Amino acid sequence: MFNQKSVLARLLANENITVQQGNYETAFFDVEKRELGLPLWKDMSKDVFDMLVGHEISHALFTPTNFFEYEGSKGIPHSWLNIVEDVRIEKLVLRKYPGLVGNFKRGYTELMNGEADLFGIKDKDLSTLGFMDRLNIHAKARDMIEVPFADDELPFVAQAKACETYDDVVQCCRDIQAWLKQKAEDQQDGEGQGEGQEETITVGILTDDAPEGDDDGATVTPDIINDARTEKPEASEENGEQEGEGQEGDEAEDGDEKSTKPGAPATPESGLMDQEVLTEMNFNENVSKLKAEGSIYVKGVTREQTKASIVPYAAIAEGRRQAIANNPYYMAQDEFPETKYSEFMTDTKRVVNLMVKEFEMRKAAWRSLRARESTKGTIDVNKLHKYRYDDMLFKQVSQMADAKNHGMVMLIDYSGSMYASLPGVIRQTLTLLMFCKRVGIPFEVYSFTSVATGWKDVIETKKSVEPTITRVYSEDLGLLKLFDSTMTKRDYEEAFRMMFWQSECGYTARSQYESLGNTPLNSALMAMQYVISDFREKHRVQKMNFVSLTDGDSNTMYVKSGDDINGRAAGRDYLVEVNGKMIKIQGGLGYSNGREITAGLVKAIGDMSVATVNYFIAGRGYELKGELSRSLDYARKGDDEFKAKKKEIRDTGVAIFDNNAGYDRRFVLPADKMNERIDDLEVDADMTVTKIAKAFSKSNGSKKKSKVLTQKFAELVA
Repeated sequence: MFNQKSVLARLLANENITVQQGNYETAFFDVEKRELGLPLWKDMSKDVFDMLVGHEISHALFTPTNFFEYEGSKGIPHSWLNIVEDVRIEKLVLRKYPGLVGNFKRGYTELMNGEADLFGIKDKDLSTLGFMDRLNIHAKARDMIEVPFADDELPFVAQAKACETYDDVVQCCRDIQAWLKQKAEDQQDGEGQGEGQEETITVGILTDDAPEGDDDGATVTPDIINDARTEKPEASEENGEQEGEGQEGDEAEDGDEKSTKPGAPATPESGLMDQEVLTEMNFNENVSKLKAEGSIYVKGVTREQTKASIVPYAAIAEGRRQAIANNPYYMAQDEFPETKYSEFMTDTKRVVNLMVKEFEMRKAAWRSLRARESTKGTIDVNKLHKYRYDDMLFKQVSQMADAKNHGMVMLIDYSGSMYASLPGVIRQTLTLLMFCKRVGIPFEVYSFTSVATGWKDVIETKKSVEPTITRVYSEDLGLLKLFDSTMTKRDYEEAFRMMFWQSECGYTARSQYESLGNTPLNSALMAMQYVISDFREKHRVQKMNFVSLTDGDSNTMYVKSGDDINGRAAGRDYLVEVNGKMIKIQGGLGYSNGREITAGLVKAIGDMSVATVNYFIAGRGYELKGELSRSLDYARKGDDEFKAKKKEIRDTGVAIFDNNAGYDRRFVLPADKMNERIDDLEVDADMTVTKIAKAFSKSNGSKKKSKVLTQKFAELVA
C-alpha cells in the first residue's frame, strides 16, 4: 500500500516531495526539507492512512516554510498556531480535493471514538475541556461529534474556520489571546484573587501530534515537537501569562509549578483550564499504543539505491576492452577459443531446439484449451438440408485465444564461492538467452556481487541516495547488467562471446566490475522488484518470469539505525516492505534466518504475478547433499525421500522441487551436469551389436536428461 500512497502524496502535493515510512510516533511534514514521514501503526485502515497523507500534503501545499518565525507570531504558543493552522489547511485541502472529505471524517472518527481513543475524549464531558481543545476536536470531527461552545466563544470558532492565509491564522490566535486574557481579568475582578487562582490561562490544546500526525515547529520533526511540548510560556502581556496579582513572586512560581502537573479538568465554576493540555497528554500516552508491537520498520532497498547499484553494459564492455588492452601478453596466451565456441553453439542448439519445441507445444495447448467456436454470422448453405434435425446452420469458425506476451529477467550469483560453478552457470545462462531469442521473449540479465574498490562511480552515487531512516544496509550491493534484448546486434554478439570466453578462461577479459565478491542475494532480490516492474512496463509483458542462478544462501544482512528510532535496532523483530507488502522477520536479519528471508522476498516477487525459477548449482558433493537436505527440510541421509532425490539426479541430472524456498520451481543440480553434451548416435560398419546398443543408450540417455530439464522449465514459463 505504501508505494501507491507515496505516489499519491506526490501527486496531491504537486511536487516531488520525499515520502518515507518509518518508526515515527506520528505523521509529520518537514516544510523546509520537503519530507513527509508516515508512521507504521498496527491495523492502520485505508481511511486513516489517506487522512494522514491528506493532512500532511496540506502542509506541503499551504503552510509557509518560515511559519516558525513568522512575522507577528512571537509570543503565541506554537500549539495554538498549529491548531488554527490545521483548521485552515484542512479546509483548503478538502476544498481542493473534495474526494478526501470521506476519508478525513472516517479516519478521525476511528481515532477519536474507536479503540484507539487517541485524544482521550471517549465518554468524556467535552464541556470540561478548554477552548483550544474543543476547537481542535470540533474542526477535525466536524458534525460527527457535538462539541459545546458558549455564545462568546462562537465568534472565535467562526474566525478560525474562516482563515484563508497564514496571516489570518496569526491574527486569529492574537484575538483569542486578547479575549481569554480579558475574560480572565473579568473573572478575577468578579471573584477576587484566590491563593489557588492563577492569571495564567494556557487553555486545553492539542499539538500537531494529532492523529493526522502533525507538526509543531518550523520543521516538524519529533525533536521540535518535543521542544514545543515542554516549552514554558513567555511572561508577557501579549500572551496573558503573567504572575497572579494576588500572589507574591515565590508563591506565584510555586503555583506555576503545580499548574504544570497533570491536574483535574477545569470546572464550570472557574471557567478556566489548568495549564496542562489534556488532549496532548492523552495523545502522548496513547499514540505509542498504535505502533506495531515488538517490531521495527526497516526500509528495504529503494528504487534510487537500485538505480545507483546498476552498472550498465556499456561500462562493463569498456572495462573488458581495457583489460584486454592492458594485458597483451596474458591475452595472447588465452586467445578466444573459436573451436570450443563452435562446439558449444552446436551442442546448445540441440538443447534449445528441445526447449523451443516444449514451449511451443505448451503455448499451443494453452491457446487450444481457451479456443471457442463461433456459431453465428454467415449461413452455411451446405447444411441447409439438415434444418429438420440439426440447428447448426451457420459456418463454424474457431477463435483462438490470444497468446500471452512473455518476458524474462535473470539474476546470476557472482560470489566468490561460484568460482568453480560459474563456467556451467554461464553456459546455462547463454542457453536460456538463445532460447529467448528463438521464441522472441524479451529479456534482461543481471549478475550480483559486492561493491569493490574499483567501483568508484557506483560508490559515490550510492552515498547520495542513502535513506535517513532505519534501513537495510545495502551499500555493498552491486548489479551488473550483462544482457538486454534491446541491445544492438553488435553489442549482443560481443557480450555473448565475452561471456563464453570467461566460462573457458577464468578471469580473461573481465572488467573491474566482474570480480567475484560476497553474496548480497537478499539485497539483490529487494532490488529486483523495481527491475521487474520497469521491465514489465517497458515490454508490456503479461507472463513474467524471474530466473535466479545461485549456489548458496545470502550474506547476513545488517540494519542501519536512522533518525526515526532512538537507540540501536539490533536483535529486534523487523518488518521489511517488498512490493508494497510487509515481510516480518523474527529475531532480526541474522544469518540463522537468512534462508527464510530469501524465501519471503522471492514470495513477494511471485506475488507480482511472476513465475519464479531457481537453478541451484552445487559445485561439490557435500554442497549437493546439504541442499537436498535443506530443500527436503530433513537432514538424515538415510531418509527415503532423500534417496529418491539422489536417484533422480543420477537418472535425469537434476532434482526438481515445486513450491520450495519461496520459488515456484527449483532445479538442484551438480555443476558438472550443466556441461554435459547431447551425444549424437555414431555408428560405423565395424561396430558390433553390443557397441551399437551401448552408443544408442548413451545418446538416448543424454537426450533424456536434457529433455527433463527443458521440459520442466518450458512447462512453467509457457
